[in-house]
Amino acid sequence: AKPAIDFEREMVVVATSALTCFGNVEIEQIERQRGTVLVRMADSTPGSLCLCGTTEYVHHMVRATRVDGEAFFSVRPIPPTCPG
Repeated sequence: AKPAIDFEREMVVVATSALTCFGNVEIEQIERQRGTVLVRMADSTPGSLCLCGTTEYVHHMVRATRVDGEAFFSVRPIPPTCPG
């Protein structure tokens, strides 16, 4: 079931990654700063030794209290999630 979002009071923050193998993206923190929003997120890309069978788009969505200002993203690189 789809979650009910009250867009008068709430917003949805979405982080996505490019088409990748074994990638991961995660919203770690949302900070409100003087009418703007800073979204801190982690993003990985596969290492050179990852063997890719199929690619995928990864995303992470979070419900937050609405802020009508501009959003900024800070990305922290994390290691790839290659199996084995």
